[in-house]
Amino acid sequence: MDAQRILFLGEDGQLWSDLLEQLNLMGIEAERHDTEGDFWGRESRSGVFAVLLGPSIQGKKRLDLCRRSRSTIPCPIVVISESIEEAEELRLVSIGVCDIVYLPLRPRVLAAKLANWAGHTITADSERKLLFANLELSLVEHWVTVDGAPVNLTRTEFDLLALLMDNPRRVYTHEELSRWIWHDPWTVDHHRLEAHVCRLRKKITKAGGPAIVASIRGVGYRLLVSADMSSRGALAG
Repeated sequence: MDAQRILFLGEDGQLWSDLLEQLNLMGIEAERHDTEGDFWGRESRSGVFAVLLGPSIQGKKRLDLCRRSRSTIPCPIVVISESIEEAEELRLVSIGVCDIVYLPLRPRVLAAKLANWAGHTITADSERKLLFANLELSLVEHWVTVDGAPVNLTRTEFDLLALLMDNPRRVYTHEELSRWIWHDPWTVDHHRLEAHVCRLRKKITKAGGPAIVASIRGVGYRLLVSADMSSRGALAG
């Protein structure tokens, strides 16, 4: 039996690297092709159990690739995108796309979903906890502790913290965070987002944890790494 593997289409280098790392941890083979390559041959499609289209593929080209993939490689198709209008989303579903994943995404979660499709057992590494100073977060059991003591967070606060801890140093824009938290690619409520960030900061610091969220003025937020700790300006809202 041919080895099962993922076929990723697109020129999204960083996304591909992050996803490949998680797939490798789960023992799943994967390869990436640009959209100009010949990936429809018998050898290229042998053993493929899922096709992913990166966010660099859009519009009519995305529809055409989904149609051709569906007719050539009979397996689930996943589209990754920043946003898609409802009419196009319906067209994608009608031609056989089984899932649409919006950015920003958690590579570990998408890899786990793909592993389930492939029948792989998710390894303990894929369920590892996130650590930052004396703060610990479990993605699987959905808890947060400071020095071992639980911190009571709302679901929104937990999701926000998990995203930032899972990608230290990356700056997430207000738009990306709004899409991630409220699954709404169109509406960005800066004041609502700022309120959640402020409550998250207060709960963690009150519990004896570090000041964890840095505000990048006019852009968004990122995890407040150790090099920032002496900078009071980094915490400016």
